[in-house]
Amino acid sequence: VDVKNVTRGALWVWGVGGALALLSAGALFYARERAALRAGLLWGAGITLVFYLGIILYIAVNFNALFVQFHQVFFEGGTWLFLWSDTLIRLFPVRFWQDAFIFIGAASIVEALVIGAGAWFGLSPASPPPPWLFGLPRDRRDSSVSMPVNDHPVHKPTACRWG
Repeated sequence: VDVKNVTRGALWVWGVGGALALLSAGALFYARERAALRAGLLWGAGITLVFYLGIILYIAVNFNALFVQFHQVFFEGGTWLFLWSDTLIRLFPVRFWQDAFIFIGAASIVEALVIGAGAWFGLSPASPPPPWLFGLPRDRRDSSVSMPVNDHPVHKPTACRWG
């Protein structure tokens, strides 16, 4: 029961965090805040890299201490302690968990590198938005081209026939 509750909680936090991150990135992209989106993605990728490199370093130095501390944070008392002869320990030995921690850390590092590279190379602050963005006419996509207010269809004077 403890493992199921911890897993559900972790998946809920992961899902809500992912949804908020996607909504925030989409809002910044839609609002044409490319520099803010780029900075946010680069900062997030950098923080993720530092965090997971630290975890992998900690695993290399003393995985047993990390394993014990992880269980002390997420589980009550000694509910996570089992005998070496128990089936659970034989199915999932400590080496399995060490490899799982390393895999998750390495996958997160790769993901942070891909997101950081995409932000660095794909969201250059000087690059204009793609031509299909927002379906705007050609002269409205380029911020260097300004349209006089009076030429805009909404502001065109029309003849008034009221009296």
